[in-house]
Amino acid sequence: MEMVCFTKSKHFELDYQGGGVYLDPRGNPITDLMDMNCYVCTASFYTREGDYIDYCPNCGNFERKRFNDKEQLVEALRGNDFSWLKRTAGLKTMMVQTWDGDWQLRFAKTPTELDQSGRYQKVVPY
Repeated sequence: MEMVCFTKSKHFELDYQGGGVYLDPRGNPITDLMDMNCYVCTASFYTREGDYIDYCPNCGNFERKRFNDKEQLVEALRGNDFSWLKRTAGLKTMMVQTWDGDWQLRFAKTPTELDQSGRYQKVVPY
């Protein structure tokens, strides 16, 4: 995850040239790169200002957003590229309802894996 840029529409490897210069796979400098940190799991990740993701690609936490129903979360996820999950030991996108009633994004191999944790009311594949 360290040298991958996650955007809403795609993900790609970054090439660090030194001096704060990062290149995309075509060798073009990226001028709108954002270095992000998740305050829940402390993962660091890169995204771009023009096509940013507003969730952590490690734990699924959305910063400063709460989804009161599943449809709100589905709408927020629409159009996001999750193909990068294929590289992460078979993880899949899941939607979970917490015991507080809000809906959250999580990543797991199977819904059962999250369901058995006892931390969620419902677990639904996205």
